[in-house]
Amino acid sequence: MALDADTDLLTTYGFVALRGIHEGDEVYHPSGPLTRVTGALEIMRDRDCYCITTTDGRSVVADRDHLWTVVDKRRARSVGPRGNTFRWFETVTLTTGEIAAAGVSRYKAGSRTSVADGKRYTVNEYRFQLPVQEPVMSPEVTLPIDPYVLGAWLGDGTTSGAGLTSADPEVIDEIRRAGQPCVQAADSRLIQWRLSDGIRRGRGHGAGTLHARLRVLGVLGNKHVPDSYLTAGSSQREALLHGLMDTDGTIDINRGQVEFCSTLRPLADAVCFLARSLGWRATIRTGRAMLNGQDYGMKYRVFFTPKTTDPFCPFRLPRKVARIRDIDGNKGRTTLSIAAIELVASRPVRCIQVESSDGLFLAGRDLFPTHNSSIKRLITIAG
Repeated sequence: MALDADTDLLTTYGFVALRGIHEGDEVYHPSGPLTRVTGALEIMRDRDCYCITTTDGRSVVADRDHLWTVVDKRRARSVGPRGNTFRWFETVTLTTGEIAAAGVSRYKAGSRTSVADGKRYTVNEYRFQLPVQEPVMSPEVTLPIDPYVLGAWLGDGTTSGAGLTSADPEVIDEIRRAGQPCVQAADSRLIQWRLSDGIRRGRGHGAGTLHARLRVLGVLGNKHVPDSYLTAGSSQREALLHGLMDTDGTIDINRGQVEFCSTLRPLADAVCFLARSLGWRATIRTGRAMLNGQDYGMKYRVFFTPKTTDPFCPFRLPRKVARIRDIDGNKGRTTLSIAAIELVASRPVRCIQVESSDGLFLAGRDLFPTHNSSIKRLITIAG
């Protein structure tokens, strides 16, 4: 029935903690559009709470009675004659407690054994599949720096100033196309550029220079994506992702899988959010950044798999766009299943009801598809 009261929800005002949501506010539905909040209870305490984690690493804390709409892989159904049978799995709405008691594995034994080419394999599948999370369709807003320019600077820019190192002339062309002057540094070897608003003001002392705007955003010496960009319009978030991926992103030529790698966790988290907000199932993996045998600390790698038919694209660089595949091999690149449910310490929780007919909305900065509670249920459980 309720989520952790400190869970951030994406609204028309940006991210707002669940404890601050009011009737009449608008949150996002998993299919992309806004849905209005039609009811909200006061904060509740001393309830059994669980952390629910998905196969791509999203997590949210909910109480035992919170509702989830899921496809149950143990409830197979079919219709039609043999050889022309239509098969599907039932969609059900269950509480957190019911899912925890049922177990998250599709198989009662936890796994099954499969034999292929004479070799025996252990197959693990998850039982409960969540609704597909489509691109969040938000309107454009006014931003102080063009999102592609900011993304490119975050990827390959000088941390303390309005400079950028790039060997791709297409990146420089895109920056100029966005209206940002880009002057080649006199002492460069064809790769260092100064992003300035006029050569004489290249140091950024003027109030309107890129250097000044970067300073006002708080990203100089502290590379991260401000919330105003994470919650911007759909096309603006795509442009920001373009800048980040054109500079620090790669795509596998054989599998079409995209990777963004950074030693800065805030940047990796932002890319993961941007990818998810545009409809891709993205994951983060961690490792050590090694170069010539020297350890440079942690590195964070974001992975997702786009298709040419997707409504958004992660790149602008033609050589990277050309590697996006038409098919994904039916590997479930958008499938989101519950991988774990763990009992955690109780915390203040709150529940809301939304206007959408299926009762679904997105919760948390992980954009977790979840279910609301009906007004009748809210009143009953609240006493």
